[in-house]
Formats: sequence, C-alpha cells, structure tokens
Amino acid sequence: MIICERKFITSSFADANYDNRLNFYLASQRSDDLIDAFEEYIANHSAASQRIPLWAIGHIYLRAGNLEKANQYFQQAIDKGYTNAKSLTGLGDAYLAQEKYEQAEAAYQKALQLKKPNNAQIYSSLGYIYARTERLPEAIEANSKVLESLPDDFDSHKNLAILYQQLGQIDQALVHAEVALPIVPEGSKADIEAFINQLKNLQSTP
Repeated sequence: MIICERKFITSSFADANYDNRLNFYLASQRSDDLIDAFEEYIANHSAASQRIPLWAIGHIYLRAGNLEKANQYFQQAIDKGYTNAKSLTGLGDAYLAQEKYEQAEAAYQKALQLKKPNNAQIYSSLGYIYARTERLPEAIEANSKVLESLPDDFDSHKNLAILYQQLGQIDQALVHAEVALPIVPEGSKADIEAFINQLKNLQSTP
C-alpha cells in the first residue's frame, strides 16, 4: 500500500516556470531543491502567493518530507475554516508519515464526512492504520471499501489476502491472492505466486 504518493503538485502557480521546476524536483525526489524553489517563489511573488490555498502549501511540504511544516499549514487551513477534504486528508497523510496513527485516523474520518472526498485513498490509508494497529476486521472492511470504487486495485486485493490469512480464513485469502495475480505490478509476480502456493499448502493441510 502506497501512502502519500502523487505525481504532481496540487496547485498551479502564476508562473509556469515555477510549476515546471517544482514538478521536476518532485519527480526527481530532490526535496531540498523543491523547498528552495517554492520558498523563492513565495519571496518573489508575495501578492500571488497569498492566493495559494494553505492546504496546497501543506501538500508541497508534505511531498518534500518536511512534515512539521506540512502539519503547520494543514492545521492553519483547518483553523481558518477550510475544513475541506484536501486539508483533512493532507493532515492525515502528514500524521500517517509520522506514525501518529490516532491523529491520522481522526483526520481521515472527518474527511469522510465531507462531500466528494477521495474515498478510495482515505479508506486505503485507514486500512493501513488498522493493519498496523492490529485491528484486522476493520482493516478488511477498509480495503473492501477501496474495491467498491477500484475493483482492480492490486494493493487492496493483496492486503486482503494477507489479512484473511492472518485471521486463518485461507479460502478467502486465496480468492484475493488469485485476483491480484493478473494485475500484479511488474517485478512482483514471483512473490504473489509464492504466496498463492503457500496458501494452497495451508488449504490442503488437515
């Protein structure tokens, strides 16, 4: 399960050169350069920068790995009344990256109560939290929610296979592992095949 991974900066800036630079640094995983370029933009475009949503600034710091700054801007957005899904899920992502599971869960649950949140991403993140905190039935429910909108999501099928195995429900685990096999990302097929064989061996054991 991949958390907090997106390909592009959320918000577009007035200067296309900065958009290109920020996205290049993000794609290249050059976190320090990303922050330097963004803060240069803020310093040189004070009027334009004031129009950038606080949650968008939070996402930039989050993707650059500056979790303290990310938390600061997401919380500012919420404190100012911008309790939209982007602010709350961003705050949840920042807490999740810090392994602050209780705070992350609270932020995600609030986001689910809003209109048009990215439910699949939120449920995926909640499933990860529940699995890490050994709440396996809730983790199964959350991953199943992802499949309601993304029925071919490899990570959710793989997660469900592992979770059902941990609960001793081998038949259900095998169902999801076999669904995951045709949609497995390149390079992971051997691992899924080995897992399926392991499940079949468990299934045949009296």
